[in-house]
Order: sequence, then structure tokens, then C-alpha cells
Amino acid sequence: MLRVENASLLHASLTPGLRPACAERLLEALPYAARLRLERASAPARAASLAGLALALIAAVRANGNKLRGVADLQLSDGERPRFRRGPHFSISHTDTRVACIACATGEVGLDIETGQDERALAPSSDKLRRWTAAEATLKAAGAGLRRIRDVRVDLVALASELDGRHYVLSEIELAPGTLGHVASRGPIVVAIECVALDGREFSASLERVLGLTAQGQQ
Repeated sequence: MLRVENASLLHASLTPGLRPACAERLLEALPYAARLRLERASAPARAASLAGLALALIAAVRANGNKLRGVADLQLSDGERPRFRRGPHFSISHTDTRVACIACATGEVGLDIETGQDERALAPSSDKLRRWTAAEATLKAAGAGLRRIRDVRVDLVALASELDGRHYVLSEIELAPGTLGHVASRGPIVVAIECVALDGREFSASLERVLGLTAQGQQ
């Protein structure tokens, strides 16, 4: 029997983004090399990356039962996908307008979202976009690079994919009008999906707690 894995998926509009103070504190908390890379990136790229990391930190706390030491657990090696030293597994994806992250404490997981040409509604015939997000989510779950996109076998009807003889379960998601994607995992997962406001008071307070900027007695 396939194991059931619980996961937390958070998504948000990139406009507005993180509160400037939160973005600055998160950037300062990152390892030197990662911070330097982001400081050299364009402003939109830096904002999207910081937003994705912020979602990852919050989603990880929810998926891992608060057993997380925040940024201290993050590994952000150049050329490798970010990960937590002691879990949970997570995957970040973003479009020009939206960012999302899924965290799963019990198994590898991959996420990809894309925006169709018409953001008001996706045509039922957009199989190409669905196939692409399913394949990229599979690559992320497998820890493989985008250059192997042609090696992924996708069955949109069965919601299944395969890479190198390893089989994945797909879950199709539509996080906002015109934005669809897929989650790939080794077994069926139950995903709690929540839309958050990056500049909202509640999200900002949660991020500050994860960063250790709020005393336990004030939570």
C-alpha cells in the first residue's frame, strides 16, 4: 500500500511582496554566499526568490510540526536546489505574478506552476501547459535538472508520471485564475492549500517568529 504523506502548500501574489523590513531581515539571515547571489540579482528576481524562501520557511514549520530551526536549517548551495538539512522536503515555483511553495515532511515532492496567455481563464485544450508543469514537477521531485524534461513520461488521464523507472503521483492544482500547476510525489499526498498575503500582518509575524525575531513569550 502506498504511504499517505501530508503536505502544506502556500501561495501568494508577488504584488505586493514581502514587507521591506521582512525582506531585509530574511536576506541578512541567509548564508553569505546565498545573500551575495541575491544582492547581485535584479530587484524582481531577488523579490521572487525571497518570497519563495519565506513561503518555504512557513510551510516547513506547518509540515514538520514546528521542528525547524529556521534559516539555520537551510542549505542554499550554488547550482543545487535549496533544502533543509533535517527536512521537510520542499519545492518552490513562481511565475511573473505568483509564487508558491509546497513542503512535505515524509517524502520528496515537486511543484511547478505556470501562467497561461489568458490569465482570466485557461482553455480546456491547454494540454501542453499541463503536460509541461507535470513533467517539471516530476523533475523537481526526482532532483533532476530541466535538461531531462524529454525523459519524463506523463499520463495526464491517470495523473501519473515516470522517470528512470521511478513512478510518481500527480495532483493538478489551479491556485489562481489563469495559473495552473502540478504537484508530483512518490505516493498519494493530502495537501493543505492556503493563499497568503506576503505583506500581511499575520504572515509577517509568522516569518519573524521563524527568523527568531519575536520572543517566544510574545507569540
